[in-house]
Amino acid sequence: MHRRGHRGRRPRRQRQPAGRGGRIHPGLRRAAHRPRPPGPRRPRPGGRTVTEAIRYTADVVIMTPEGNLLLIERDWEPYEGQWALPGGHQDEGETSRMAAARELLEETGVVVAPEELRAIGTWDQPGRDPRGRYSTDAYLALVPAGTPIVAGDDARTVRWWPVTGLPAQLAFDHADIVATALAEVNR
Repeated sequence: MHRRGHRGRRPRRQRQPAGRGGRIHPGLRRAAHRPRPPGPRRPRPGGRTVTEAIRYTADVVIMTPEGNLLLIERDWEPYEGQWALPGGHQDEGETSRMAAARELLEETGVVVAPEELRAIGTWDQPGRDPRGRYSTDAYLALVPAGTPIVAGDDARTVRWWPVTGLPAQLAFDHADIVATALAEVNR
């Protein structure tokens, strides 16, 4: 027989906390013990957040003292067939400066030591790359006129362009990176 509590009602049964003998949906139990991946979290509708993977890349603005700029024609999507700065993904254990020098060599055949690359900024605006979230460190280097170039890796073509005659549209946000580099050179 139950003891009658306040105003003749049965006393409430005490709830046990979830995970200590209490009942919890099996899928939620697994999710509760899953560690949160590293990285920033972005808000979702309803106030929830989700982890967003950020990929790190490095791009290089290579110029001659005469005002020519080295661009590659992309051989892969996104932006296949468009002109872009040499650059690419940072490998594990590699600094962005090392990645910039390596990508420059792989895509254009131009050798520049990592310590000769001058940092000009980081571009990490969400939506700047259709493949996902990317953060790019950009570098500037001056090389002598007549530096030999050869297309390699994911470059269809590589070519020197006069700064005053660059293509109307560059891939990604490379026009912004070039503008920053030109302002740095003209200081």
